[in-house]
Amino acid sequence: MCSIVGITSTDAELTSDLMKEFLIQGQIRGKHATGVAYLKNNKVEALKQAVPAEEFTQRDFFPKSKTMIGHTRYSTSDIHYNQPISNQKIAIVHNGVITQENPENWEQHFDFTDFETKNDTELLLKCLAQNANPFLEFVNASIACGVLTDKGEMYCMRNNTRPLWLFKSEYFQGFCSTSDMILRVIKKLDIEVDIIATKPFHKYIFMKQDIRVDKINHNKEVLFSKDQQIIA
Repeated sequence: MCSIVGITSTDAELTSDLMKEFLIQGQIRGKHATGVAYLKNNKVEALKQAVPAEEFTQRDFFPKSKTMIGHTRYSTSDIHYNQPISNQKIAIVHNGVITQENPENWEQHFDFTDFETKNDTELLLKCLAQNANPFLEFVNASIACGVLTDKGEMYCMRNNTRPLWLFKSEYFQGFCSTSDMILRVIKKLDIEVDIIATKPFHKYIFMKQDIRVDKINHNKEVLFSKDQQIIA
């Protein structure tokens, strides 16, 4: 059980302040580690530590960026392999389980190589970095994830095993694991947002003012748009 969150706005300080509060409210789902990913000099940077969000968000190094994704972790394995998982071009936060297979056997069972961690979220990262369809690649996995790219694109998606919610206001928008996290944040900060349930097997892409929704085709090896709509 972990929490994931992503926020984008036109104000880096606003995004940073909101991210801090969402991480704090999300630590009920994981107090063992906290991390964020953001853009710096056209590269994706990740910061993570094996501390609760209340401690992590008070550190001087906490970044300011217009678009950020974050993670609080409940540790079920080695605490040194925390999230976000990143490679400078793409970063991912994930709630779920991709495989129970031992990391030493990943290269035998999957078409990916050169692993840097023992966190199975790295399998998902490598899949998405190739624009492959993770719901075909990992049929038996549980997936709710958010992604940030070096182009500044943020998107999220899930299958039918994990929750994921959207929030949207005039000034910012994003995603997080559960609706109760959003409710706690808006109550604490005394703000108003629209709360939107996500559908499984849909990709939600965050643009400047809107959220584009792409339906993922189960019969395609890539993240293929069967139809599209806009959440204005």
